[in-house]
Amino acid sequence: MIAGLAGSPDTIAYLLQAGALEVVLNAMRNCPNDMTVQMNGCYAIGMLSGADESKLTIARQGGITVLLSAMYYHPREAHVHEQGCAALAILAELDQNKAMIGEAIVGEGDRQQTGVQILSSSVRNMAGYSTSVKQCLKLTAVVGLNDGVKESLLRLNTLESIYLALQGHQNDASLLYYAFKAFVTLASPQPPDASLTMCGDLIDLVVRAMQQFKDDVRIQECGCEVFSIIGRFEQLQDALITKDAVKVMVQALRTFQADTGVQRKACRAFANMAEYMPSRARIRLEGGIELVVTGIKYHHAHPEVGEQGCAAIANLALDEENRKEVARVGGVDAVLAGLRAHQKHPGIQAYGLGALGNLAVEEENCTVILRAGAIEMVIYAMTTWPDEARVQHFACLACSNFAHDDTNKIQIGRVGGNRMIITAMRTHAEHAGVQEQACGALANLGIHQQNMVEIAQLHGIEFVVASLKRHAAHPGVQENACFALSKFLTMPNENFRQRMKTAGAEEALTTIKDSNPSFDVRICVNVLIRRLNSEEAPASSQPQQAFQQGPPPGGQQYQQSGPPPGPGYGSAPPQQGPPGQGGYGGGPPQGGPPQGWGGARVEYGGQPQQHPGYGQQPPQQGGPGYGQQPQYGGKGGPGYGQQQQYGGPQGGPQGNYPGYGRQ
Repeated sequence: MIAGLAGSPDTIAYLLQAGALEVVLNAMRNCPNDMTVQMNGCYAIGMLSGADESKLTIARQGGITVLLSAMYYHPREAHVHEQGCAALAILAELDQNKAMIGEAIVGEGDRQQTGVQILSSSVRNMAGYSTSVKQCLKLTAVVGLNDGVKESLLRLNTLESIYLALQGHQNDASLLYYAFKAFVTLASPQPPDASLTMCGDLIDLVVRAMQQFKDDVRIQECGCEVFSIIGRFEQLQDALITKDAVKVMVQALRTFQADTGVQRKACRAFANMAEYMPSRARIRLEGGIELVVTGIKYHHAHPEVGEQGCAAIANLALDEENRKEVARVGGVDAVLAGLRAHQKHPGIQAYGLGALGNLAVEEENCTVILRAGAIEMVIYAMTTWPDEARVQHFACLACSNFAHDDTNKIQIGRVGGNRMIITAMRTHAEHAGVQEQACGALANLGIHQQNMVEIAQLHGIEFVVASLKRHAAHPGVQENACFALSKFLTMPNENFRQRMKTAGAEEALTTIKDSNPSFDVRICVNVLIRRLNSEEAPASSQPQQAFQQGPPPGGQQYQQSGPPPGPGYGSAPPQQGPPGQGGYGGGPPQGGPPQGWGGARVEYGGQPQQHPGYGQQPPQQGGPGYGQQPQYGGKGGPGYGQQQQYGGPQGGPQGNYPGYGRQ
């Protein structure tokens, strides 16, 4: 009767004030073995749970424990689990209630169970009952957003239970949706290694669902989201290709061009899969690049789509053919437009700059990018988001790639690029990605003598040595930092040599040498150690013009203060306001178009090297100039240690759930 009366917010408030909740809870406590009382009581609590204040009241009065007790004492009663999970899913919309569900204890003695144990058992025991397991999956998708609950559910092998539920109900679109959401909640951002085989089998189920329910936007969006998780496994790239995962996502992008959810999740999946060469090629061959660019253009007002689209382009642009295809379908202009339109969105600024940095490897792309004011865009982003590691990471990458032309080196230094890069190194000293790309940028910028002078004045030598010491085991930092240091010893300069030694370069280089580094790094380390130990006198009694005005020895002060953001040599500060149509800072760089770009200005020999953008360790393949080779732009775990950063929450459905249970 109480459940039937709870038909409106006003009625619910009146019932709670009149003591209806206490009546329900007392009845359930007094009749724990009566299945009918427990089922109807769960339903009544669910009906009373609409408003946030009601959710808090129910939790304070022990409603969560009562609901879990009903499920605990009736482990095989499908209707009790259906109504109990439905009510708990509504209560779990509040974060504090998620934690309470996970921490609750039910039972006595050695038969006690936590709320997480009860839920995991419910998913497993109800797998044969579609309406009941649907509510179990819904609850899992919501409550698993709590990190502690999520870890416990994973330890209890709940992912396998979700897969079993999917296997048994492949024709139920609503159940598939909640199962997909539950999987994403528990498996993101990185699925457990132990789930590899299950994820491989899951590909077939998801592809089949997306083909069977091709007009169901929820299935299409969640299917793409599942593939964004599975796509993190390098071992599953061939399976994703041969089982048509790329094809069904391309079809989803075409069919639901106006849906931001589908566009965002499919771009996220492409960004993750494009970490790996076979998938990059397949995405291009299936027409995925053009659809990603179309999505960015169509949803230009939605930075979430632009963020994921730029991340996808950044990784897709690791291949020469893909870079040409991005340019052919207007991707360069789309990324530039996104950066201009969303100057206050750090995600699109980060991955947009990463995309430009990788696309700039093509000389024609670089010309377009720099004429649009990309250097000013980089400085604007670095100045606006000094504490955002992902922005600083990809801004340094962009500087590194742009700096293969002498004109661009001068322009980057003129607008304060050297100072901003070193400031990023100081601010994000523990972030290997920032350090790697910053050292690479300094290596390329330092080839120009005026940049080298300024970098030395800003204690760049000491910062690079500190980076090498702090991240001695990181291959990318090893390589870029060693070659950055080599720039200061290209010509004899006793000042620079002594500063390196004072900063501890010899010890750091010896550590690298003993770590079995790549061939290029080993050669560079040997040369650096030999030059540091050489007593060769400088060419003259005064520092050469190329190295004049370096800071005095003992430059450890950088650890306390470091360079503040500011302009570079001989110019006014970069404009901090929003860019105009011509780019940040009022138009294209004044140094003219790039010269000798592409393969003509390889700074260091070797084969292309791929560096990760989102937490992957790079394959060891050698590499040409720092930045001229494209860098990885998008692996979705939230940008460097942050969870749920890619275009919104990764978890379960939000809001109140209609039809949460049966009467």
